[in-house]
Amino acid sequence: GAFRAGDMACVDVLTDTDVIRCVAWCGCDALSPPGGGLVAYGTTSRGLRVAGASEGGLALRMDSPSYHQGSIYALAWAPGAPVLASASNDKAVQVTKVRLGEGDALAHAPPAVLSGHTGTVRCLQWVGGAHLAGASLVSAGAGDCAVRLWDAERGVCVSRLSGHGAAVQAAAAADDGSGVFATGDKDGVCRLW
Repeated sequence: GAFRAGDMACVDVLTDTDVIRCVAWCGCDALSPPGGGLVAYGTTSRGLRVAGASEGGLALRMDSPSYHQGSIYALAWAPGAPVLASASNDKAVQVTKVRLGEGDALAHAPPAVLSGHTGTVRCLQWVGGAHLAGASLVSAGAGDCAVRLWDAERGVCVSRLSGHGAAVQAAAAADDGSGVFATGDKDGVCRLW
């Protein structure tokens, strides 16, 4: 039937000692609990954590307390893959593959560090499209007000898009594989790429 707001109820609460700045959901079947998914979250104290989410609640499965050198501002799971991108005020984007560790725990490979931003990276978005080579990732933020398109598999910036006159705060991509995405900045400008 139709969704009704009254149908929603909190299932569980996971409490952290740090401010949680961003959250990203992943339904990766290979790593998720039955009938659930994974919730990654980034903190102001540089920590990256991943919890299993199911009808039974939340259970912390990975804790990387000093994953970045600064606060984590954005997270994005690659569509259909256990690959997680993160962005920080350390001016870097990091991409890592999450895998099963010991027991029910998760672990991650050493992250690839994508450098080039001159200020806080505030948003990330995976972008698909046959005309885009490799696993394409968009990142943007403060500093140079530029949007960068990365080939995440090779760890290189393939394009630096300019046009914003203020810090880029948001990014979203079409989920139809077209490679179209939009960005929005602090001055109220939304650009379609």
